[in-house]
Amino acid sequence: MTIGAEIAVTRMAGPEDLMAQEAAYLAALPQTSTYEIDGDILWLRDASGAALAQYMAE
Repeated sequence: MTIGAEIAVTRMAGPEDLMAQEAAYLAALPQTSTYEIDGDILWLRDASGAALAQYMAE
């Protein structure tokens, strides 16, 4: 799985803590090498298997 570093996002400013969270999230996405689906959870993982992001189905 490959997610490029050139991710298109809106450049709207928001609360500083949320902007930092967004920056960390966008920096992690290009590190993604694999994904895993475990029940209702989608995991994005790097090449070493470390979790980068987790999504839960609602």
